[in-house]
Amino acid sequence: MKGMSETALKVLVAEDQEINRFIIGKIFSKIGLIPEFAINGGEAYSAICTKTYDLVFMDIQMPIMTGIEVVEKLQKLQITLPKIVALTSNSSPSMHDAALRAGMDNVFLKPLDSHALQSILKTYAPQPQ
Repeated sequence: MKGMSETALKVLVAEDQEINRFIIGKIFSKIGLIPEFAINGGEAYSAICTKTYDLVFMDIQMPIMTGIEVVEKLQKLQITLPKIVALTSNSSPSMHDAALRAGMDNVFLKPLDSHALQSILKTYAPQPQ
């Protein structure tokens, strides 16, 4: 993953906390990726509806719409969705289950570190042909 071209993946990070956006941005920059950011659920929904992403990191608890509400609303559109990875600081099994039931592909706990990010990218990023 090291040295990956920033144009290799189109990534959206939906996160309302500025410090978390900063940390995630730093981790991404170390591997050569520059994600787009949405600061609330409304922005995340709009971005996913209007742009094509390979991967979305979705905070579960955001203003305007929660990450779960965003994904449930997207599911109703019957469009092809990117892989969506939930980010949460809530480690309860019920939160994990709710995210997966809503249609998210996996759930990772915050704070996200570089090892977790590389694992996510290896699992969910489209592989070169």
